Amino acid sequence: MSETMPWFPFYVEKFLASSRTRRMDATHVGAYLLLMCEQWDGGAVADDPGEIAFVSRCDYAVAMAVLKQCFELTSEGW
Repeated sequence: MSETMPWFPFYVEKFLASSRTRRMDATHVGAYLLLMCEQWDGGAVADDPGEIAFVSRCDYAVAMAVLKQCFELTSEGW
């Protein structure tokens, strides 16, 4: 969890208007939200197939599609 806030800002209008999220189906949107929560809570999403599938609560291939589209891989993870 963030050291300074127990929440993160979520701008619904921007989220819904995003060209990325408009092209996602419900599974991808759910994975995206869960991956954002994991990143906020842990600082990065571990670059581990099992962890990615567990955190996103969906198929690894779906989660990877979201990660590649919306996140950047660094030495610390996604």
